[in-house]
Amino acid sequence: MSSPMETLRTLHRLSVIAGVTGVVAGVASTFFAAGKTPEWGYEHLSLHWSGGILRGCGIRAEVRGLHHVNPGTPCMYVSNHGSEWDWYLFTQFVRLDWRAVIRADLRNFPLGGTMSAKTGQLFLPPRASTTDLIDMCRPVFARGTSILMYPEGKRPTDGKLGDFRRGAFEAAAACHVPVVPVAVVEQYPASRPGPFGRGYGHNPGKVKLTVLPPLLPTSTDYASVTKLLEDARNSILNEIRTV
Repeated sequence: MSSPMETLRTLHRLSVIAGVTGVVAGVASTFFAAGKTPEWGYEHLSLHWSGGILRGCGIRAEVRGLHHVNPGTPCMYVSNHGSEWDWYLFTQFVRLDWRAVIRADLRNFPLGGTMSAKTGQLFLPPRASTTDLIDMCRPVFARGTSILMYPEGKRPTDGKLGDFRRGAFEAAAACHVPVVPVAVVEQYPASRPGPFGRGYGHNPGKVKLTVLPPLLPTSTDYASVTKLLEDARNSILNEIRTV
């Protein structure tokens, strides 16, 4: 059962997220109406959005491995769901042209879903095939934009690293782009879901994001993609264990 402090902290942080998102959404809508493109909105507003949320929620971050980020090379970034704050950290600190593959139902999320659509995030329909995913990713990579995916699918409730799905690695191999693992871990991970089933209420301490060395696909055959997946997962797991 959540403590009163956790509940209050959750309500505060959800208020911050909603407030910052609402302000940025209003500014974005004004500029979009004036003819600005989604790419302009992504480049100029995402930093203020994620930074405002992290500061307003009192999240301390430690970021390492940014020398592995090459803005000139489209890559498939694969991150674990190690924190409620992983998306905001990646948005704030990994400064390159990227879009995320997210669940299609999140398009209906208040404010955030609309802004995700406006900034060109990739909504993956339910029961989409690997071919569908590859077809979605290919033109994004072709224009020089990287993609972020969370191969665990959903955030594990026990705080442990979950199994990885193959889709991100199949797409990277098919599109001939490097896979860049990203490890996110909290100093004090939540031991159970907090209020409303999420972890916004606990004190994570410092949240650490580490960009790890890229991995190059060697082939699209099953064994090669499996090895690519396992290498990426082991790289993230080894980084988590050092914290």
